Amino acid sequence: MKNKIQKEMIIALKSGNTLKKNLLKTVLGELDRKGKNLTETEVDLIIRSMYNNTLSLRSEDSETESNILKEYLKESMSYEDIQASVRKCFKDLDLIKELKNFGSFMKKFVELNNGNTYDGKEVAAIIRKNLLNT
Repeated sequence: MKNKIQKEMIIALKSGNTLKKNLLKTVLGELDRKGKNLTETEVDLIIRSMYNNTLSLRSEDSETESNILKEYLKESMSYEDIQASVRKCFKDLDLIKELKNFGSFMKKFVELNNGNTYDGKEVAAIIRKNLLNT
């Protein structure tokens, strides 16, 4: 991913796209600051954090920046994929299905979906719904 960002930064430089060049330069700087041997998941988390930050800004360039960053993010799990994974957690865990076991379910979900991107709030809502309906 880092190589792709470097190549696209050069393309942006040559084409005169200053906004994209500066943004990708910032991304590369942040990746270098975090470490040399980052996994794809770690890179995705860093870019996702930057993406979320641009969404919260109200500048004239923030929408363009968020669209640029979005190009480099892994696709998130769909709602249906999350539901299927939650059902698998319920099958795999031989726990009394009570809300007090929420932490165990989240831990199992994270283990099963290592490397996948998902909305933690959505996962928590689905788990709670399943726990309350059992």
